[in-house]
Amino acid sequence: KIAKMYQKGIGIKQDYIEAVRWYTKAVRRGDVKAQYNLAKIYQNGWVGYEDEDKALDYYEKAASQGFFKAQFEIGMVYQKREHYEEAIKWYSLATENIDAVKNNKKLAQVQFNLGLLYEKQENYDKAFQYYEKAASQGYASANTKLGWMYQHGKGVEINMEKALEYYSKGAQF
Repeated sequence: KIAKMYQKGIGIKQDYIEAVRWYTKAVRRGDVKAQYNLAKIYQNGWVGYEDEDKALDYYEKAASQGFFKAQFEIGMVYQKREHYEEAIKWYSLATENIDAVKNNKKLAQVQFNLGLLYEKQENYDKAFQYYEKAASQGYASANTKLGWMYQHGKGVEINMEKALEYYSKGAQF
């Protein structure tokens, strides 16, 4: 709690260095949320410098304990670094995580990102499956991707009516 107070400036002056000190104590006790919060601090450079490798290390500690948000963030880091197989691995773990059910918007984003990664690998069948899952949860960009797939016959037969239908759904959100 003290670390979060320093991180957010709740009742005291915001101080990321103090937050790191308190989170580090909690990490030594195995606190998964402290691991995640330290990762966010380092990733965003809130201590005066960015350290994505240190952030990744803390994310991996939290993710290995089943922390959904950390699994998602690791996938994002690897996707940004263009390490697609690692990104797919962590996103896939995140989709299987029970906490993902509680965090529907993030789950849809994970599914959409998996679709993007499979599309980059030209695995259009899998890309389509993940875009469909994300679209069914109202993720607008997934509808647009499905429209593109129907328009160009990627993973599905060309169907201009369906393409228009999905493009329209994507535009409505």
